[in-house]
Amino acid sequence: PYPNYQTRFITTHKNSCRCARFSPDGKFIATGSADTSIKLLDVEKMMSYSSQAKTTDVESDDVTMARPVIRTFYDHVAPVNDLDFHPSFPVFASCGRDCSIKFY
Repeated sequence: PYPNYQTRFITTHKNSCRCARFSPDGKFIATGSADTSIKLLDVEKMMSYSSQAKTTDVESDDVTMARPVIRTFYDHVAPVNDLDFHPSFPVFASCGRDCSIKFY
C-alpha cells in the first residue's frame, strides 16, 4: 500500500521542485527548483491559503487570500541541488549545479 498524500500548496516553480526544507521552528519552508529559483514560504499563510481555496472560488477577484511566497531568490544560474536552514540562526544555504553555495 502506498501512503496517502494531500497536495496543500503548489509553489509555482517553472520547472520541477528538486528539494524542500522546513525551518527548525517550522514557520517557513524553502523550496529549490530545476528552474534555478528558490522560494521561501510562510507555513501559516500556506495553510490558510489552502483552506480558503477549498471553501471559495479561487478565480474570484473579491477573495483576498494571503500570499504564502515571501520571496523568490534567483541567485543560481543552474538547477538548485539542495538547501537547508541553520539550526539556530535565521539563515539558510543552498547549493546548485553551478558549483556554488549561496547563503541567505
